[in-house]
Amino acid sequence: MNISDFKYLQNLIKNETGVILNDEKNYLFETRLQPVMEKRQIPSLKDLVNRLKQGDSEGLLVDTIHAMTTHESFFFRDGKPFIHLKEKALPLLFKQRAKTKKIRIWCAACSNGQEPYSISMILDHHFPKEYKDFDIQILATDISEHVLVKAKNGIYSDFEVQRGLDPLYREKYFHRIDTRTWRISNDIISSVDFQQHNLMNGLEDLGSFDIILCRNVLIYFDVPLKKKVLDQLAKILSKDGYLYLGGAETPYGICDAFKDSAGIKGVYRLTP
Repeated sequence: MNISDFKYLQNLIKNETGVILNDEKNYLFETRLQPVMEKRQIPSLKDLVNRLKQGDSEGLLVDTIHAMTTHESFFFRDGKPFIHLKEKALPLLFKQRAKTKKIRIWCAACSNGQEPYSISMILDHHFPKEYKDFDIQILATDISEHVLVKAKNGIYSDFEVQRGLDPLYREKYFHRIDTRTWRISNDIISSVDFQQHNLMNGLEDLGSFDIILCRNVLIYFDVPLKKKVLDQLAKILSKDGYLYLGGAETPYGICDAFKDSAGIKGVYRLTP
């Protein structure tokens, strides 16, 4: 791949998704876009670039963005954020919202749906009364329409179900389709509203939230975009709400709107 084509793809991905792929990552374009070229019978990266420049009449841009963005996810990923949700955030919010009986939760960059489904299972299993009595809305968004299709179907492989999922949840909320795949229950699927959304396009239209999970997303952005997103998150998070970031992410030195939640890594609240 020549430098001109690499720079074009590099800038395209940054402008469309905010993801920064530095010069050392040029090999990713060749490996990740190979399936796209095979699917569409495009002989080379140069030809793919030329077709992208000519327009996206056949969804080539969508396929390219999906191929070049990371969709790593699994149920109850990293563990501790979900323990905090179960033991701290949700019990407190149920008390604080006793009058309005409404809680809104947003999972940004939800990938294949494991994160919002993990939250729904926690609510259904540990807070059955509140889950029934409260109006709890779980919004899950991702830039990739491809992963949202899988998320809405709720179908996962043996590997995906065994990775991070407690057998208790598996037995209660999943059923086998065949020897290699499982499907999560209809009640859990229907509890999540999946929508396509690009963090580059602003957040105001989404409304306000009591809990926001924007985990393992900011690490792919440059500092100006991190600040832009964090500033917007601060505007749509309720005053007593919780923001969950990835373990390698922090607002410190970028946005002063957030503070640690009792010193727990990755959990933040608005600065008074």
